[in-house]
Amino acid sequence: MYRLRERFLALFIVFLFIFPSVSFAQDAKIKLAIEPSSPLELEGWNAWIRGDNSKSIKSWERIISENPDAYSSLSYWYLLSDLYEEEGLYRQSLSFIDNIVDKVKNPTLRASLYWEKIQDLLKLGDYDSVKDYISRLGLINEWLVIGPFDNVGGSGFYKVFPPEEEIDTNKIYTGKNGMEVKWFPARTTFGVMKFGNLLYPTDAVTAYALTFIYSDSERYAFIRSGSTGALTIWLNDNKILSQDLYRSLYIDQDAVRVRLNKGWNKLLVKVCEDNGLWQFILRITDENGNNIPSLKYSLEPKEFKKETEY
Repeated sequence: MYRLRERFLALFIVFLFIFPSVSFAQDAKIKLAIEPSSPLELEGWNAWIRGDNSKSIKSWERIISENPDAYSSLSYWYLLSDLYEEEGLYRQSLSFIDNIVDKVKNPTLRASLYWEKIQDLLKLGDYDSVKDYISRLGLINEWLVIGPFDNVGGSGFYKVFPPEEEIDTNKIYTGKNGMEVKWFPARTTFGVMKFGNLLYPTDAVTAYALTFIYSDSERYAFIRSGSTGALTIWLNDNKILSQDLYRSLYIDQDAVRVRLNKGWNKLLVKVCEDNGLWQFILRITDENGNNIPSLKYSLEPKEFKKETEY
């Protein structure tokens, strides 16, 4: 989760919210909402600065509940979920999410609420319930994976490795340090593809994940993703997202509107990592962030059309 407790970030955010408040929404682009600061906002910030987390939680819960689709509510939710984690208030977090999630229309906030609910349930050991929420979010759980390839000095993001030129699930390729690598099926860990649990070494590395998506009609959809490292995504061999950025993983860090062809569609993901966690998360939704139940997935290579509009 976003650790905003560092003093310089905290003071910067306080400044933004008080003179007047500005909030950021993680969607296809940054959106700004400028509103006069309310007494409730100031009360919550004042308590937070003093270290009175209980009072801050009450203030921010109320702010979000009263206007869940305000862009500022997304910012307050990031702060609120951070406090729940810090205080170990997983059941209180679950209760708040259950009370508000059906009122939320903002797809980014709703996804974040469900994602935090998954994390809370995992911490409480309720693994059966987690599966339902992963399904609701439309997270892709099964992939073909290959790696590791090289990423010395961050160069892997710019290099073209074999999976970008051909897909042959039976062929053995040369990977990092001359090792032999081959495609193999892998499942996510509660929605997160953890390359570090599957491949070695895990420093200065690149990996690919592949799946094929069947759509019963031509339709527009959103591919929403998050990653710890530099990320590139191709749909039907067209590059739809490419960014050389290293960060902490979170749901829906990126969102791209795409058109799925009727029939099979090829989805290829490339993630580069320098050191640390090596992960990504990806889901396909409608424009409102809802799962598309009719989509089907296959790890067996399929024929697909390369012509796709975005």
